[in-house]
Amino acid sequence: MAKDGVANTRIATALGVSRPTVLDWRRRFREDGLDSVVEIREGRGRKLAISARKVKGMVHATLHRTPPGATHWSCRTMAKAQGVSQLTQERLRRGVFHSVPELVAAIEAYLQHYNENPTPFVWTATADAILEKIGKCTVILETHH
Repeated sequence: MAKDGVANTRIATALGVSRPTVLDWRRRFREDGLDSVVEIREGRGRKLAISARKVKGMVHATLHRTPPGATHWSCRTMAKAQGVSQLTQERLRRGVFHSVPELVAAIEAYLQHYNENPTPFVWTATADAILEKIGKCTVILETHH
């Protein structure tokens, strides 16, 4: 955004941060390049409320198991299975990575795992139920526009 000439105040508003934060990011980028902006510096960021071991167990469960009677985990089912609050699970889902390269590596590992061991998608709803939901959504959309 800065490259496109967007003002610091507008960047801050768009990203939900303060103007001084944008100024700090721009300074760090100018001085040390992109890596300095995307990495969380030592002592910064939210401190984990649960152990790294618990986080690792939750990530492992996400990648290698499914909840009983379902095809994938929701925040609610994972939180209950792991004995943590739903809020804690949602925070972990959003923020367990400390750098962009770490996030990219996790995404690549996930894709590799599921491309090597694909499971077919199984429809659980009937065609009539799907069409009924589409009809309801259409009515809602038409009333809002």
